[in-house]
Amino acid sequence: MPNKKKFDPVKENISIEVCHRDSCRSSGFNTSLRDTQGVLLMDKLTNVVPLTQQFCRSAVTISCHPKGELKPIDTQITLFPVQTYQCSSEDIIIPSYLTSEPVKLCSSKDLKISRALARDEDYAAHFTDAVCQTPTSGLRLNSAVAWFLQRTSELEIYPLTCTLRNCTWNVTVIKGKECKSCLSLPPLVICNLESALINSNAFDLSNIDVLPKKEVYNPAEDELSPRICVWNACRSSNLSLVLVDKNDKVIEKQVDNKLAPMSLVCRSLVILVRRPIRGNAATLLTHNIALSPMITYACANRDFFISPKALIAAKKRIRICLPTGSAENKVSESEGHVHPADNETLYKTQFKDVICNSTKTGIRFAQGFAIFEEVDDSREEYPVECRLYECIWGFLIVKHKKGMNKKQNNFRKVFHFNC
Repeated sequence: MPNKKKFDPVKENISIEVCHRDSCRSSGFNTSLRDTQGVLLMDKLTNVVPLTQQFCRSAVTISCHPKGELKPIDTQITLFPVQTYQCSSEDIIIPSYLTSEPVKLCSSKDLKISRALARDEDYAAHFTDAVCQTPTSGLRLNSAVAWFLQRTSELEIYPLTCTLRNCTWNVTVIKGKECKSCLSLPPLVICNLESALINSNAFDLSNIDVLPKKEVYNPAEDELSPRICVWNACRSSNLSLVLVDKNDKVIEKQVDNKLAPMSLVCRSLVILVRRPIRGNAATLLTHNIALSPMITYACANRDFFISPKALIAAKKRIRICLPTGSAENKVSESEGHVHPADNETLYKTQFKDVICNSTKTGIRFAQGFAIFEEVDDSREEYPVECRLYECIWGFLIVKHKKGMNKKQNNFRKVFHFNC
């Protein structure tokens, strides 16, 4: 669903139903996605098939295997337009002193894709099957990465054509084109150096660096100091950095030289980004920051019991996050937990992006609260699932006038206090 054969992979997902004559169902089967050669791309899907990561494919096969059936049901669909990596055709200029480094031949013009390809292992996974060719000898080519066979200072030009399934792009690598004006600048005049690199249309050698240097940071213990470096000269002011999460949501619009990850609740990965300067895409910089253990609010995955009387006293609303364990009464940073704010305004800010759903009618959610449309004396159960960034928790709200045991009644008192 929708019932058609051609889909836009950037804008559309597919909802699957298995039908026999006029009877259709959307559950009770396993779904997988394969390429046109039968190679498995995604497995253990439900009735929804995402298409957004099927780069450079003009067609895929959806395979549904209903329970009890011997053979799966296969359907081939067309992806149009083909989703590409938007690889730039701008020349890649490599000074001779950098010829020992590998050269990535796809630099995406799309900011989100560029971030997804920033790590070497992610880039390699995407371009494993890419084939690049050049009529000029002197390069070793593999998976859209080039290595120079010899380190020389002579000017050499390599026009390349790269192909990955249904994607083709052209790019030229120029080796040995030095930035004379940049090399003559004092090494600590970083702003002038970056400006000279950009104005001369040379390869941008600046990068984002973070102190202390670690692969994974403990948000409860570490304080980070971002900086911009060119070669071995670094600066910690006028950084023009933005902090985003892995879904490209802006967390901080202006990052200075101090970053406290303790405030990054429900995030295991954040990204420092320096936006392109003067529209020059080659100056986009990113730096991934992995956080562990992930800070959470320790929202309880347990039943919430509340009486109609208490619910009316709470203005027909209750908080969707009550901490569990040691986080109930205090901040437990060592365990990766922080307490949800008692102040309602701050609590709403903390949970402004939370998304909650329930299969039961008569309840809605807003700013970290479950809000009941009507309250009576009948017993009702409301299964709830919530997501805040990378945190997911589920619980059952039980509206019940009588029959609570002592433990449940004590929990109700705690729950009512936090409302």
